[in-house]
Amino acid sequence: MTLVELLANLDGLDDGLVIFAAVVPYARPDTPALVSAEPLDEQVGREPRVGPLVSVGEARRAIEAWAAARPGTPVRPGDRVEAVRHLAVHGELPAPAAPWTGDVVTLFRPTGPAELALIEASGWRRFPPRLPEQPIFYPVLTEAYAAKIARDWNVAASGVGYVTRFEVAVSTLQPYPVQEAGGGDHLELWVPAEELERFNDGIVGTIDVIGEYRGDPPRRVR
Repeated sequence: MTLVELLANLDGLDDGLVIFAAVVPYARPDTPALVSAEPLDEQVGREPRVGPLVSVGEARRAIEAWAAARPGTPVRPGDRVEAVRHLAVHGELPAPAAPWTGDVVTLFRPTGPAELALIEASGWRRFPPRLPEQPIFYPVLTEAYAAKIARDWNVAASGVGYVTRFEVAVSTLQPYPVQEAGGGDHLELWVPAEELERFNDGIVGTIDVIGEYRGDPPRRVR
């Protein structure tokens, strides 16, 4: 079970149960997660980066506080994860996200060859639908972060990694607060898979390839 799935199904769980998640404290919606009444030494031993996040009761209070701080705004699956993650790491809830400014925002997206072929097939204007096991679409805010993912993940998985750049209308981005995913310069957005078509409709102009990485170690070739 992923963390986003677990947090969507808290009803019926005792407040005293503990939520465990992998890659603590930088949990993301698709991070593996589970609940238990006791420390999970066996699970922690199999996955060194699994650890306790918060109790079920704390998770409920974090999500309720997040909603109260943003009246009139629906709490999306990724918002539940961010509210709980922030509480676990900082001991407090984040302030309401500042609104985007200007008309458009430049974003970046690391991709492999399969996804890039689908982007090309769209006329370089849309990202392809997510797979069933991919509940969230992750655009990032900086070229450096996109390049790191392309080098570290896409090259290892496919032999080549690309960095794309595109602009999105601010009105499209208002529902998505900026998320910190493992460091102050690792900033990204969490767009639910079912909202990707709406996100694509907000893309202004084309999706451009600005970087390509190949080899071992990965090297930039454009």
